[in-house]
Amino acid sequence: VQTATVPLERLIFGAPAPLSLDEFADRVWDVAFPSLTPSRWPDVAAVAATMGLAPDASRSDTVVAKRVWRSDCLAVVGGHRVVAAAAAAGEVAVEATILPAVTKTPLQSLLLNMGWLDGQVALYQPIDSPDVAGWPVVRACTDRLQMMHDMLARIGLNGSGTFLDVASSYGWFIANMKERGYNAWGIERDEQARILGRDVYGLDPSHILIGDCLDRLAELPQFDVVSCLSLLHHYVWGLERADAEDIMAALSRVTRHVLFVDTGEAHEKWLRKSLPDWTPEHIQRWLTRKGDFDQVIPLGVDHDDTAMFAGNYGRTLFACIRE
Repeated sequence: VQTATVPLERLIFGAPAPLSLDEFADRVWDVAFPSLTPSRWPDVAAVAATMGLAPDASRSDTVVAKRVWRSDCLAVVGGHRVVAAAAAAGEVAVEATILPAVTKTPLQSLLLNMGWLDGQVALYQPIDSPDVAGWPVVRACTDRLQMMHDMLARIGLNGSGTFLDVASSYGWFIANMKERGYNAWGIERDEQARILGRDVYGLDPSHILIGDCLDRLAELPQFDVVSCLSLLHHYVWGLERADAEDIMAALSRVTRHVLFVDTGEAHEKWLRKSLPDWTPEHIQRWLTRKGDFDQVIPLGVDHDDTAMFAGNYGRTLFACIRE
């Protein structure tokens, strides 16, 4: 145990017993996922004035915190009122007793349980939360989003219509397309995607459809814009119950105007043996033959071939357009 002066920007909420995370979040106008630093609280003065968590350590005059796993943050487990009052008064630091225990935040635990990364300490899509600020991001996503919007603007669809992201992961593309005016939906296999989408990006959980892609696609009407990113090669490998032609036919059926696709390519270190023929040229020809679209246009290459992922990614994004 040690006592130290801790900047408020390093402190995030931890739930005090006996409240559950959701109960605690309701009391203090926070969300369980992601954790918020005091500067992000909607109304720290109201929190300081009305927080009624009794009888437990949170009513103490002493701030007690645990170190957060794989982070430079500290989770407040006692003295929440003190932290809120300090933030409301414009203070930048508080004295805290730091316990030797290390804790995972709810967001960290949820991310580690998501299926795609199999417990790897990394983010598949960007998440703005202090407890995962140091985690590497597998897919930056902003590069592909910009290419998508540039193309949609060219054909007059930017900011209108319906959007579906197939294999939507955390829901980053759903959230960003929603911000741009689309009625945005996603399909994802992992049920925890609904929790992440709701608490990290503010999505309506009912807009994230859980289940096998082919099953869910068969139930859906057409969408103006559809994206299917880094999924197709799983069908090429034979890892799914259907083949690549089946998923492409399903995607084509639900796309009214534009389908955005990228997939694993032959140049990637981890795919050279399993996808030796899948060059951008091959992919463009394949999409043209299998997709029933008027045009298949390469838009550009992602920028994810960096740092720990050097030699991988750098995948071409294609726009399959139906006129």
